Amino acid sequence: MQLTSSQRKIVYGLVILVMLAPILYLGMPAGGGKNVVGKLADLRQKYELGETSLGDVPPASATMNLLLLGLRGIACNVLWQQAIDQKQKKDWGGLRATTESIILLQPHFRQVWEFQAWNLAYNVSAEWDGIADRYHWVKEGAKFMIRGTKVNKLIPDLNYEVGRIIGQKIGHSDEWKTFRKYYYHDPDHPTYNHAFAPDSPENSKVPADSDLNPDLKDNYLTSSDWFKRAIDLVKANRTQHREAPVLYYSRPYLAWIQCADAFNREGLFNDQTRLAWEQAYDKWMIDFGRNEIFNTSVGKICLNFNPEIMEAFVKDDKNEYTLLQKQQVADSMRKMCNFNDWRERAESEKQEAMKLAHYELAEGKRLFTREQDLTGSLEMTEKGLIHMQEALRQYPDLADTNRDIVEESTKGIIIYKHIHELLGKDVPADYPLKSMELRHPEQYSENEALYQKTFGGG
Repeated sequence: MQLTSSQRKIVYGLVILVMLAPILYLGMPAGGGKNVVGKLADLRQKYELGETSLGDVPPASATMNLLLLGLRGIACNVLWQQAIDQKQKKDWGGLRATTESIILLQPHFRQVWEFQAWNLAYNVSAEWDGIADRYHWVKEGAKFMIRGTKVNKLIPDLNYEVGRIIGQKIGHSDEWKTFRKYYYHDPDHPTYNHAFAPDSPENSKVPADSDLNPDLKDNYLTSSDWFKRAIDLVKANRTQHREAPVLYYSRPYLAWIQCADAFNREGLFNDQTRLAWEQAYDKWMIDFGRNEIFNTSVGKICLNFNPEIMEAFVKDDKNEYTLLQKQQVADSMRKMCNFNDWRERAESEKQEAMKLAHYELAEGKRLFTREQDLTGSLEMTEKGLIHMQEALRQYPDLADTNRDIVEESTKGIIIYKHIHELLGKDVPADYPLKSMELRHPEQYSENEALYQKTFGGG
């Protein structure tokens, strides 16, 4: 039977209504009522696939994607190529503007945030001569990454990178001493007086950047907090792309050791430093060392080999793995994260001989470089070398494994030997800590060259 035109239109309309019914049912908003549920919306929420599940939703981002319709991929490719060209030409202002456009199109693409934050904190900052200007761009890189964590609350790597910039770039760059002071007294604040030092009385009341250091913590301890956030996401079944799990899990606690070590490098030999090392030791040995780690080969283990804890893990795993098996895997993981080396370092710093060695070597250097007091410097440096030698007898592995101890010791030896030359004295054949020079000839030569460059020899 042949349908008329009007009949065909009615049939088409009915077919369209039938097809619309499941679409309307599936596409309704989530939780639309007891018997009205948006199936697709609920699935997006359940598996965290929706835009709102990933983090803060930039309104402009959704608008831009709507305007481009199916051309978003092409636009992204063009912008990425433009960003690469601008990076090569060191057009940092243009690069930042281009990256902002990419973010509108790809707000949940991890590499966008890493790419720009790294450029700001490392590449752009290196282009400036003034330390305050360099710090400004390091800060901008960290804040850009923080912004990325808000838009992408489920990506551990972005939290990890915030921790790395705040800890590594601020704490270990060539300008680290000033950067750490800027971290407490922001040079971009309108009340900051650049004619004075960051920790001078004139700038002592200048606040920190509240976006970067809201809790007024040491930069290493702030980085520890960000590393912990990354770990929490990994434990919630999120994937990290940075390093072996045991290294990843060690970062928050290693930051405490780096904080205490920074006090040493700054010459703060007081109760604050002593407390910092005690806290660092506890964080490393208890919070990290006794923390439960799941290994796919042997189940639950911990790195601080406590028999009671490990025996409990054997029972928890229903004796599927022996105590020996767990211990062997724990030994391997300890080596991977240098667990014993950092334990020895933190433990040694609590000893009187090591504390005296740090103070005396630093004071000897000060008397030599600032006061030109050769006799006083020689006396103090010799005491420092003797105390360092005494400390290393108790912790001999540090003489091989810890670069900071090796550098501090070899620099002390160089000053000690050159003061003898300047005073016209013979260097004793068996001077204190001579073994350190013999064990690390490359490090010694490097520091000797630095001495010659700085002081012109002796």
